[in-house]
Amino acid sequence: MKYMILILIAAVVVLIAVQSFFLIYDARIEQQPYTVLHKAGNIELRQYQPALFASVTVGQQMFEGQNQAFRQLAAYIFGQNQRQERIAMTAPVHIRPSGPNSEMKFMIPAQYKREALPAPQNDQISFYTEQGYYALAIRFGGYCDQQKFEHYKNKLQAYLQTHQIRPAGDFLFLGYNAPFQWVLRRNEVLVKITYQSTTEPSDSR
Repeated sequence: MKYMILILIAAVVVLIAVQSFFLIYDARIEQQPYTVLHKAGNIELRQYQPALFASVTVGQQMFEGQNQAFRQLAAYIFGQNQRQERIAMTAPVHIRPSGPNSEMKFMIPAQYKREALPAPQNDQISFYTEQGYYALAIRFGGYCDQQKFEHYKNKLQAYLQTHQIRPAGDFLFLGYNAPFQWVLRRNEVLVKITYQSTTEPSDSR
């Protein structure tokens, strides 16, 4: 019994240490910058600046194809490119549904220009600069699957309809954490919008 208690204590200590590591690691990752213009509960109106992305499209729907897409993009930034150069990870990971397919993209760190990036060995990876835009985002925790994505997408759609705000693109999933981080996870559903100065969220959930 004594040994079981010691093993349990050791396991808890290791778990806390691992989760603390992920929290510290996430805090150091470069994130796509944005400005919060208005906030209503867990919904934010944001302004994003232009950013450069690495993107891959896979022949599976959002959460079915995320592992395949992530492996391809991660291989590129971890050195499987023509210069064998490692590129820092950024957050969040964007996943966009596209019919039976889905697109995943990472923001390239701000220090890089498109012409300075090493060419990928995988010809499925593409790069593009996304111009600045306005968006509404709803934030939630835990792990996300298709059902949870649809739940928060519906909340955001209802908010758009209530406030007569026009979407200007697809609803995206944004994930900020490593898969093995179990606590304080951050997820978002985001949609670009047609912004006017009167587009101000009210304080409702």
